[in-house]
Amino acid sequence: MMRNFVEVQGKEVLYVNRYKNSVWDATLIFGLYCLMISLPYAVYMLLFPGMKLEFIKMLMICFFFFGLTFFLAGLTGSMPAMILVNLFLVLINFLVGSYNSKFPIYYSLEVVTTSALLTHYLPLAALGGVFLLLGKLLIKRQALKRL
Repeated sequence: MMRNFVEVQGKEVLYVNRYKNSVWDATLIFGLYCLMISLPYAVYMLLFPGMKLEFIKMLMICFFFFGLTFFLAGLTGSMPAMILVNLFLVLINFLVGSYNSKFPIYYSLEVVTTSALLTHYLPLAALGGVFLLLGKLLIKRQALKRL
């Protein structure tokens, strides 16, 4: 879906349909994704009470990557660049994040606590929101340049 708004072959969608907003399309797909992962987590929460905080952590991490991807879409205009940066972040976190890092992004062996959510993952989600807004501004600015 993002390729139609990012890649050079699909940018005419933004030019022809000026009122089409890619943020809402991407947010709808992200919302459906969150709904789909909430179903297994509902079962996990019934079996393990601590999974509620893990689910909130996962949503915050997913929102960070969603915002980062949207920002990179506006900045680079290239799908491979978006994918490679996200893949690089995940691989670095798997390699280094398990060793009691100060700011774990995704992979940690520790039990999630409320304080960890507030100190580590809430700022990460806020950074994802900033990236999302910056990406929207970049895409809008590129669309206005072509008009």
